[in-house]
Amino acid sequence: MLKLLKIASKVERKFILGTIENNPLSKVVFLLFFFLFSLNNIYAQTPPACTTTLVVAPGPWVTMPSSVASGEVLCLDGSGGTFFGSMVVQSGGNLVVCGSVNIHGSTTINPGGHYWRTSATTFSGSFINHGVQHNKDDACDNVGSCTAPSEGSITGDHAICSGGDPSTIGNTSDGGASTFEWEWSVTGSGGWSSPISGASSSTYNPPSGLTANRWYRRRGAKCSPDEWSGYTNTIKVTINPALDPGSIGIAHTICYNGDPSNLTSVADASDGDGAYIYEWFTSPDGSAPWTA
Repeated sequence: MLKLLKIASKVERKFILGTIENNPLSKVVFLLFFFLFSLNNIYAQTPPACTTTLVVAPGPWVTMPSSVASGEVLCLDGSGGTFFGSMVVQSGGNLVVCGSVNIHGSTTINPGGHYWRTSATTFSGSFINHGVQHNKDDACDNVGSCTAPSEGSITGDHAICSGGDPSTIGNTSDGGASTFEWEWSVTGSGGWSSPISGASSSTYNPPSGLTANRWYRRRGAKCSPDEWSGYTNTIKVTINPALDPGSIGIAHTICYNGDPSNLTSVADASDGDGAYIYEWFTSPDGSAPWTA
């Protein structure tokens, strides 16, 4: 009430107070006005952080997206330029207009949607607001900015046989990112590849057929344009040496229906993952098929 009365002169304050004191209905009306005035100030709080920012300058027009979904905050910024298109701000969505821009085309704020405006915003098309309008400063200093996500972390060190099929590298934390890039290295300390084509999710399944150790790392992004995080920890896919089955002996000849000597291991299996099991097979002529 004091804030409202400060704008009146002494005479006006005396008149307002006298009217309120002598008329109970005036008190109700005044209190209702004060409540709405305060509520409007609540609505005028700082807009939420932008999830997408489009900037325009005098010259070529910039196309707006067709929809701003719930949880999205579209910021239109610039000086003297024009955005155009047909756009609907859905319930829970936010349209934040900064600077001095013109919006041409059709803009609709659905019930539950939010529109943050400046006095310098102009519309040269249709504007329909069924949502909530917020007033804010012409400058964009108080508009939240979209910042890069944190690195997050990945998991899944494992070993496979040479030429085998690696397991999927898992996601421990995405760091708040919405899109991702993966890279590989043969040393884990440098020589990283370009982003792997098609690898844009929080997990990654390396291709089969690897014959040498590989290290993998990931980074994530959000905002528009993309704001990238740093890189995660690295994950190593160890390629075990190709398995050497060893050799057996010794070839020998027996009489018909006789008793063969024991076959022995001349050289045990080696390399691979170091865990071995043995199976024996027989063939009547030394060629397939072999029977266990």
